[in-house]
Order: sequence, then structure tokens, then C-alpha cells
Amino acid sequence: MASLHLAEVAFPIPLRRVFDYRIPAEWDGRVRPGHRVWAPFGRRAKQMGIVLRLHEPEAGGHSPPSLKQLDGLVEPFPVLNERDLALAHWMSQRYSCSLGEALFTVFSLGRRRPPKRPSRETHRVSEMPTAFEPTEEQTAALAHILPAVASGQHHRFLLQGVAASGKTEIYRRAISASLEAGRGALLLVPEIGLTPQMEDRLRGWFGDALEIWHSEMADGERWRVWRRVREGLARVIVGPRSALFLPMDPLGLVVIDEEHDTSYKQDNSPHYHARDTAEEKARLNGAVLILGSATPSLETHRRAETDKINRILLSRRVENRPFPTVRLVDMRKEGWYFSDTLVAALRERLARGEQSMVFLNRRGYSTHVECKGCGWVARCPLCQVSLVVHRTGPPGATLRCHTCEHTQPLTAKCPTCGGEVLKISGRGTQRVVADIATLFPSARCLRWDRDAVSGRHGHEKMYKDVMEGRADVIVGTQMIAQGHDFPHLTLVGVLDADRSLSFRISARRNERSNS
Repeated sequence: MASLHLAEVAFPIPLRRVFDYRIPAEWDGRVRPGHRVWAPFGRRAKQMGIVLRLHEPEAGGHSPPSLKQLDGLVEPFPVLNERDLALAHWMSQRYSCSLGEALFTVFSLGRRRPPKRPSRETHRVSEMPTAFEPTEEQTAALAHILPAVASGQHHRFLLQGVAASGKTEIYRRAISASLEAGRGALLLVPEIGLTPQMEDRLRGWFGDALEIWHSEMADGERWRVWRRVREGLARVIVGPRSALFLPMDPLGLVVIDEEHDTSYKQDNSPHYHARDTAEEKARLNGAVLILGSATPSLETHRRAETDKINRILLSRRVENRPFPTVRLVDMRKEGWYFSDTLVAALRERLARGEQSMVFLNRRGYSTHVECKGCGWVARCPLCQVSLVVHRTGPPGATLRCHTCEHTQPLTAKCPTCGGEVLKISGRGTQRVVADIATLFPSARCLRWDRDAVSGRHGHEKMYKDVMEGRADVIVGTQMIAQGHDFPHLTLVGVLDADRSLSFRISARRNERSNS
């Protein structure tokens, strides 16, 4: 006879209900909250869910014989603990999503099944870096942070430091303090492209205790990292927002670098903000939270003003290095989108063997296609946004939607009137690279954006190419806009800076009007 114990199960669907299932008698004592289970659901023979709690039949509820029975366990052990379940409940309420959606977000591998063969372990050997004495401001900051980490209690800090003020060194020492206290650490960065640099800076200190986590890793590699964290072998994790949900236990420190960055906001459901979710996770685990930024978000700035978070200031650069000189160019007086000033500066750096960076936060070759005869504009049939021209090799080109990734060929004639005069305007990173190659044929140009990065080690390869001097000019989007420290880079050119600023202001106004 089946056990009278029932399991309350949530599924990864946008339905704000949970469901009771009978636990087979032979499983008595094996099923616990946090287990991933297989259960019949609707017309599906098996659907993956997560057990929330176990309970006896309740008065007025369905009788146990009428309930369906669990089919199996995905893993022999729970994948979520009590604090994880509490975090999922908080996310469900805070971000108005179903509990099942929140649970399968908190479990960092979601609905992925365990691999049949474990991934091979890899070991990286790095030399221990030479330690250096902290600056006066760093010493004062550490005097607040290190005792808080050692206390094993929840504390919140805003580390507000100008660029090159040494925030990463403070992170590193705080992580070391957390490990010395027998607890792990999570360090979040806003972009996958920043993980190679952070790994490069920390690997020598933490060795195989350090792991990288991001969405471009293969499933087998993700499972390997997840298991190493769960088994206590990986004690330091670096990655973008999804790294927050790795099962670090006990957890002593959570660092959100560049906390103001909008990349910490998840676009699809649940629409969580990693900064706020990290604070709740740190509170649940009694861990220290450090929010690092040179330009804090308005929310964090306000909380620091009202003493809800402890602000620590780093006002000077390490070794009192000077700030870069900024020069504005009035493009109304220029005949091309590359100003004479920028072209001359690029030529000077190339002659000296130094590196330059050109930033344009638009991918593709051209951003607008219009028929000069009838006024037809190439728009996505699904999203109604302008399609972007992407060069796919001579002489081919495609039109791509950057919202839903719909693609279609770029035809020579207008699909509406059959006219043969199509006006292609606007520019993206592909166009910039092509024009730099025309201006400076011998320059080694590296395009660093989502389209150019391929494979799980794509960012790492590009980072090494820059650091080892195999690129003269780096062209890219927001992936390269912040956080990088390239020692041979002496020039940064920002194209269409006012247009990018106007776009951001308009987006902010739309957010306020729609809220």
C-alpha cells in the first residue's frame, strides 16, 4: 500500500499553483524538499518538478487514492536547500512569477538532465602573484570589510571607487578572508567578456578553488562546476548573474562588480535583478554583500545616503595615476562619421605600437534599409523593429532582428514595389572594422561583440589576443566598454556618443511613462 505522505510539487510553468502527489511506499524517507522529481502532469507522461514540502492529507483536500503518484527522482539527493527554497519564494513574490519558474532559476542548471558521463577534471597551474601593499584608502576600506567577513554575519557595503582605484584588490582580500573563515565567495561581473580578465587576476591566488561559470559553457562543463561547488571543492566562483545561484554552502561573501550595470536585470521571466536577489541571498546565508561601482545606481546611492548600506569611498587612483584627457568633437563640422581627430589619433598609436579601442554599441554592418521609391523600410515581421544588415561573406548579406533573432536575405529589389534603389544607412561594428581596414590596411583589427565571439572560450581567446599584442585596434560593443584593463591601450574612441546618450534618455523616459 502506498504511503500516506504527499509531496507538494511546483513545475517550471507560468501557473501560480502547486500540486500534490502520492509518494510510493518504497520511497518512504527518500524524498525530501528540494528534490527534482518526475511526475505525470496534464497530457504529459512525465514532467520535471521540484518538491516544496512533504505533508499528510489535509482535511477537505483530495483523497490520496485519487492523486497521481510520483514517477521517479531526477537525482538521489535534493538540489536545493532550505535557504534556496526561501530565496525562490522571495523571488516569486518580488518579481510576480510562478514559484516553479523561480525554483528552476534558483537551481542554476534549470531543467537540464545530469550527463551520462562526467566531464573530465581540468587543472590549471598559475604562479602565485606578488602581493603589494594596499594604498591608504584601500587599507581604510579593508578595516571595515575584513572584520565583517570574519564575523560570519550579514553586512552590506557600497565600494564606490573611481576607475583604477583598486576595487579588485579589495575583492581579492575579502575573498581570502572568507575562505580563511571556512566559507565560499561569489563574484559577479556584468558581462561574460569580463570573466577572462577576472580569472587572470585571481587564478594565481586561489588555484583550483576558483571556477568560472557562464551561459556559453557546454552542459557537461556546467555540471562539472556545479558538482565541484556542491562538494566543496570550488570555493570561489566568478561569472555573470546566473553564477549567483550556484550551491555555495556555507557562503560568506557576495560581490557585485559594476553593480549599476543594466546587464544584471534578467530579460525573460522571472525578471529578477541580480543585485537585489544577491542581497536577499546574502541575508539568508548570513554573508557579506559588497556592491562595487564608480557610478552607483540611483537606488544604491539613495540607500547609502539613508544609511541602509555602508558606503566606502576610493577617491584616488592607485599610484595617483592621472585620469584620461577627454576631447569632444563636433561631428557637424566633419564630413564623415570618423572624425579627422580620431583618424589622426589612431594613426599616431599605430606608429608607436600602442593599442586603440573604438566603441560603438551597435552590431552588424548597417542599421537601416529603405526603398527610395516607395519608402518601404525593412522591419522584422514579428517585432516590427528595423532589421540590421549583417555581412556574411562576399558578396552575401542578411537582415537580422536583434530582438528575436529573425533572419531573412537582403534582396536587390524592394519587395513592395520592385524598385532597385535601396538606401542602406547607419552603421554597426562590422562596418567600423571594414572602414578601419580601408584607412589602415596593415592594422590588426579585432571585433569583439556577440556576433564575433564563438565557442565557450571565445571571450578568453579575444582577451588573450589583446593582452599578448595580437590586436592593434579593438572594435566592440558594451562587452568592451567597462572593467577591462589593457596595459598597452592608450586611446579610446566613442562613435556617435550623443546618439547613444539620447537613446538611453528616451528609454528612461519611456520606462517612467509606462510605469
